[in-house]
Amino acid sequence: MGKDGKEKDEKSFEFEIDEDTEVVANFREILDENLKEAIRDELEIQGKFIKEDLKDLKTLRARNENISSLEGLQYANNLETLNITANDVSDLSPLKELEELRKLNIRNNEVTDISPLKGKDKLKELDVLYNDISNYSPLKTINELELTISLEQVPDDLSVFNEINKLVTSVDDPEDLYSLKPLNDIELGINLVGSDSIEDFTPISKL
Repeated sequence: MGKDGKEKDEKSFEFEIDEDTEVVANFREILDENLKEAIRDELEIQGKFIKEDLKDLKTLRARNENISSLEGLQYANNLETLNITANDVSDLSPLKELEELRKLNIRNNEVTDISPLKGKDKLKELDVLYNDISNYSPLKTINELELTISLEQVPDDLSVFNEINKLVTSVDDPEDLYSLKPLNDIELGINLVGSDSIEDFTPISKL
């Protein structure tokens, strides 16, 4: 009986869900609709998907998709390659737990802090061109890393790059490369440094 003395019309519904399946309606943990759409395209899923589906995501290419947040991507535990070139991402925190990440391209975003990449020993390629990053110390312990940065991004203390396997950049003065002796290979930025302006490449040959 209700408060008004009338009999309630109660209806009950029964449904079954497999106990191993975690259902997330339209996967609300992913806040950015453009990221969500990019994941659907990569996994070839139409409509809603569940958290379990992200375990199948090994590669995600989402260039110029107006993505501003990576929240929810932390559940893609098997993600190996991520390319988010030309978006509006500023926070890499969702990548902190992605231990399988091998290739990461965040070129032309709004990133200033790469501390979530600290300790990612499997990371082999990292492109951070056109981001306002000044502290590269989180990369100190990552061996055999190929790092792509612009001349403006090169810090005064180049020793933070000592363990990096390959540095792709541009420099005005080869003398700046002396502190990079542990590098196996250095590739100078194309069209920014040429033999017409720099004649002495001795520091490079001695690395």
